[in-house]
Amino acid sequence: TEDGPNDPIYAYSIITVDASPAVSGIHHRMPAVLDGDEAVSRWLDYENVPLSEAVDLIKPLDALDHFPVSSCVNNSRNKSLECMMKIEIKPPSERKGTLFNYFTKTTKVKNESSNGDSAENNVKRELDSSESPPDKKKIKVELE
Repeated sequence: TEDGPNDPIYAYSIITVDASPAVSGIHHRMPAVLDGDEAVSRWLDYENVPLSEAVDLIKPLDALDHFPVSSCVNNSRNKSLECMMKIEIKPPSERKGTLFNYFTKTTKVKNESSNGDSAENNVKRELDSSESPPDKKKIKVELE
């Protein structure tokens, strides 16, 4: 059946606000959360609640819980409960085949010596964030 010109259109929007301190490590924005039934009632009462008061109802709240989940959430076809189940993150030493390991591996590289001979050196790459802010990390390369 076709929708007529006077049929209602059902849609929704997600209003976002600056992230609360608990969420800011993940993203700079978060969904607006109405704090309790009173706030929901006032938000929906647009005829009696002035816009300035309604806007005051939506502010960053520490009302969301977050935790690591399986990478199955990366595929929109996955609808199982596994997408919402908390998983344990392995310590860095147990992570195999990840980008993290790239920075801690020891690899061999060939170097040309000053006399033209080829020499092998072990190069250790490690992630050094001790002196940098978390968003700017340095890679330290040491010849062994």
